[in-house]
Formats: sequence, C-alpha cells, structure tokens
Amino acid sequence: MNYFVHKFGGASVSTADLIRNASEIVANHITPKSLIVVSAIGKTTNKLELVTQAIYSKGDYLSLVDSVRAEHTAIVNDLFESPMEVLDGINDILAEIDWIADEENTNYDYVYDQVVGIGELLSTLILSQYLRLSQNVAYLDVRDCLSTDQTYRDAVVDWELTHQRIHAVVKPKFELHDYIVTQGYIGVDDENNTTTLGREGSDYTASIFGKCLGAESVTVWKDVPGILSADPKQFDFAQMLPSLTYDSLYTLADAGAKVIHPKTILPLKNADIPLHVKSFNVPSDRGTYVARQADNLDLPSVVCKHDQLLISLSPSQFDIEWSIDKVIDLFKRENWDINYFQKNALKYVLCVRYDYSLNTLIDHLRENFDVTTKRDVRLITIINTNADMEAKLVGSDEILLMQRSEKIFKAVLGG
Repeated sequence: MNYFVHKFGGASVSTADLIRNASEIVANHITPKSLIVVSAIGKTTNKLELVTQAIYSKGDYLSLVDSVRAEHTAIVNDLFESPMEVLDGINDILAEIDWIADEENTNYDYVYDQVVGIGELLSTLILSQYLRLSQNVAYLDVRDCLSTDQTYRDAVVDWELTHQRIHAVVKPKFELHDYIVTQGYIGVDDENNTTTLGREGSDYTASIFGKCLGAESVTVWKDVPGILSADPKQFDFAQMLPSLTYDSLYTLADAGAKVIHPKTILPLKNADIPLHVKSFNVPSDRGTYVARQADNLDLPSVVCKHDQLLISLSPSQFDIEWSIDKVIDLFKRENWDINYFQKNALKYVLCVRYDYSLNTLIDHLRENFDVTTKRDVRLITIINTNADMEAKLVGSDEILLMQRSEKIFKAVLGG
C-alpha cells in the first residue's frame, strides 16, 4: 500500500472558512491513504503559553482558558448543524488544564508541554469531525505512536519505538479508512506524559510519519505559494523556487527561513522521500519540490534577521569547565537559538535575537567571561551567493563578522 503524509499549519485552519477550504483540498487534491498532521488553530499555542505562565505563577488562568474555548466554540458553531458532540469534546479536552493546575508541579517545562499541547488536540478534533461529514476519516491520538524522552519543550524522538508503534497502530487504521487525522508537535514519554518537539515542530511530526511509513511524499500546506528566495516583505527581488535540494533547504531553514522547521529535512533526506511545499490558497499550483536534485541551483536565496544582539565572550580565567559546549548548552536550556557562532583561542562570538530577558543570562556569563554586547545588528545569509547580491545586501553597513564558503556568505552587519 502506498502512503502519503500532509501537514496543515495553524494558519490553514484558523477559521471556519479555512477549515472548509482544507476539506476541499482533502477531497480534490489529497490521495486516499494519506495521514494528515494538523497544528493548533491560529494563535492558540501563544494563548496556551499565557495559560501556562498563569498556572505556574498561581494567576488567573481560567479567563485565558475561556478565551481559547470561545474561539473554538465559535468555529464549531459555524461548521456544524449539530455541534454538541464536538463542543462536549472541546470541554473535555480543556478540562485537562484544571487537572494540570491541580498537580502543582514545579517543573515549568513539564507544565508547559501538558498545557500547550492541548491546542493540537482541539484542532484535530474539529477537523477530523468536519472531514467525517464527507470522507472516510479516522482520528489518531499521536501519543499512541510518537514516543520521546522526557526533555520537555524539546523532546528527542525514540525512533525505534515510534517506528514500531506507527506500524502497529497506523497501518491497521488505513485498512479501514482513507484518511487519518493526527496532531503535530506533540509526543509522549514513557510515563505517558505529553511532550513537545519544539516550536513549529509539526513539520517535524510530518517527516517522522513519512519516514516510518515509507511514504511516497510529504506535503506541507502553507499560506505562501512555495519556498521563496527571500522574504517578500523585506526584498522586492524575492521569487518562488520551483525546486530545491534537501541540503539547500536545510541551509535556508537553519539560517532562519520560516517556511520549514530544520528538523523536518534530515529524516526525509535519509529516506529519499520528496517534500512538497504548497499553498492552501491555490492548491492546484505546483509549489516547491524538494528532493536530492533540483533545478535553478545558481539562484541566490537570502535570509535576513534583524534586531540581533552580538555577544563577545572572552574567558576572564581560562577554566576548562567553561568550554564552548557549556556555553551553547546554557543558551539551549534557556531556549535561545544561536544564529551565528564564531570562535578562536581567546574569544567566542554569538549572535542571537535580542530580548530584554537575555540580561539575566548575560549576567550569569559575566561570572566567567569578560562580556561585550552590541545591539541592533542584522545577520544576513546568502545561499548560492554572488558579488552583486552581497553588495546589494551589505550596502553601506559595516561588516562586523563574516563567514564565507564556496556557496554561502554569512555576515553580521552594523548600521
């Protein structure tokens, strides 16, 4: 049997009309025997983050939960003539937040995963029930399949156990159903607690299922026509890339392009499964095709990250305990992505997105380093670089740091 995997992001199911649109895409553009991975609706994840903070600080989380309930209830009432069964399901799912609040667990990351993962449970309940009005659809709780460790907020997949569970649970469902709807972003640890794969991790979920099922392809449905050579909001030369190699896409994603989560790519590359990035607004368009080989390899692609903070660390005492690995781990534990890194024998230089909350981390680093910082720098990455593109992007800015390889140019620029 040939299997396919499709992923719908939160923007593609954020209103009743968009859920209807997703249903039309399933009916007209998605082959039977497809597993459909769904993100939380709209900005639900952000709202549930606020719920988590309120629970952890003993604040009023109930009004925040009511806001989430109201948004989903409005969508359900618009979609269904007889909505009570779905509304009861929503209330049952949201009731789990009260149980979590009563636990009084002191591990913030644990509480975060139990609460924030609820967004995907809500969206998949609604979409699966709506699709059942016209299609032969099964619902799958992804936690029956996707096994992880207990690294809450950035869980590591247990590939062997996940592969076994997917074959034991998913394939029998496909014997009886044309489509399976499940959650992105979340998994389960060996104590049956919900875990998450990191923000934007639903793309990664789709690639996990794709690899474990040996899928013919994985398709990600976005609000853009495909993968663009640059952010059109920043650059007027942005154009659609009809095809990319896995490696080129990984480089773009790792540099900060928001279209695909970087973790998504390696499982597909290893299994030689093509990836399609298509528009849910114009589903008949080809979009971008990602595989081992691609056309237009000489077309420059650009990622530009503004509002960066440049941090220079010089060890105040040469203590082996403060290796660069320990520095990187410190940023990772605090969920800060290092966008640029350079080191020599006497200095580490990092570039991260600026936020005032970095001050606490930097104060901690000052205990072992002489630290200097520079605000309001920008970081550019050019893939398939050329001199004209470099000159256009650098302009009159000062190049503070630069890395160059045969095809990639990366620079930290000061105004």
